[in-house]
Amino acid sequence: MNEHVNANMDEFWNGTGGEKWLLFQKTTDESLRPFGHQALAFAAIRAGENVLDIGCGCGDTSIEIARRVGADGSVCLKSAAMGPNRVI
Repeated sequence: MNEHVNANMDEFWNGTGGEKWLLFQKTTDESLRPFGHQALAFAAIRAGENVLDIGCGCGDTSIEIARRVGADGSVCLKSAAMGPNRVI
């Protein structure tokens, strides 16, 4: 992806796009939850793994991933709702 597209996405998610996402967070999380469960089942995440969670929203699925990888693994998060990349 080029810098122009990245800059546009950063501007969108750090502006009105991110604000709207947060405004409807609860409804969005509830509607997406079944897909998160399916993705987790497919990924078969195990203890000790390092996982990149892109577009993690407000972190519901990320918390479950962190539980599965345990203390010996890690989860790197990328979401406008959570600010810069974070590793848990």
